[in-house]
Amino acid sequence: MTEDKLLHLVDAFLNRVHGVSYSFSDSSIGELRLKQKREQEWCNRAGVYYFSQNGVIKYVGRATPSSGLGERVYNQINAYGGKNNWDSVITDGEVKCGLVIFTNNDDWHWLAALEVLLIDNLRPQYNYRT
Repeated sequence: MTEDKLLHLVDAFLNRVHGVSYSFSDSSIGELRLKQKREQEWCNRAGVYYFSQNGVIKYVGRATPSSGLGERVYNQINAYGGKNNWDSVITDGEVKCGLVIFTNNDDWHWLAALEVLLIDNLRPQYNYRT
């Protein structure tokens, strides 16, 4: 499934959940590797992240306030040697990492619902590793 569909689902979900403040950000894996995670303004924020290769969503995950987006995203882009050819995603410097950043970490409890909605609707290849 495509990134456009993902963005539509995020908007539809968060429009139904009143009072949740969020923003979007995206960078290529190549750009992320040029910066340390602590340099990212979203490093300690809760949110949902995804990886898109050639417009196709490959993976969706979430980060709670205790881990933060920085920890989760940087762990994923350095997870070499995994099964099912994950290396082909994380070694492609053009792969986009998109973030739905929850502005208020107190809204973190909505993350699980948003993540499940996206995974169920988009069926990303690497959310179903065996």
